Parts: sequence; C-alpha cells; structure tokens
Amino acid sequence: MTPMLPMLRLAPRLAAVFARFLARPLLAACLCLAAPLALADDLPAPFKELLQASLQEKKSIVLYLEGQTTLAGVVTRIIGDDVVELRNRESARIVVRTGRVMAVAAAN
Repeated sequence: MTPMLPMLRLAPRLAAVFARFLARPLLAACLCLAAPLALADDLPAPFKELLQASLQEKKSIVLYLEGQTTLAGVVTRIIGDDVVELRNRESARIVVRTGRVMAVAAAN
C-alpha cells in the first residue's frame, strides 16, 4: 500500500496543472473551431450571386477553400446557405460547406 501514497499526494497537483495549462487552451481551441460553423450562414452577397449564376447559366466557377485547396466545377444545387453541390469532369458530385469558402472565381 505504500506505493499508492505518493500517487494520492500528486493527484490534486495534477488536477491543478490540468486546469491551469490544459483546460483553458482546449476551451479556446474548441471556440475557435466552432466559429466558422457559426459564420456559415453569413455568405457574402457577391459569393451568392456567382453561385446562383453558375447554377442558372451552367457556367464554371472555381472555389478557393481554406488552405491551398481549389475546386472547379459547375453548381448543380444550392442547399440553403450552408452547402453547395458541384460537378466537374473528374467527379459527378462534390459537396462543399460554404463556411470553408474563402473566394469564388467565375469564368467569362
């Protein structure tokens, strides 16, 4: 039983270390990750115009997502303000969350 006594003395200290150094950064990270989801409904009007034009005229657009990812294709469906469905030569169906879109480019 003596090997457990040092562990019991360390338990409150470990809890304090967790609360001080790990809990706060974890909470901040969760809040930062939830922010784009909350802003997904606020798609700028020019983005909506280009997506609607691609849907109606069947013209190609390029979506620039977070990071260095780009997607090119034609809009086949707009699902609310949250999701856009595209198609291109390689893929019959591409579903994109609009909260991740940083820029939209339309072809002439």
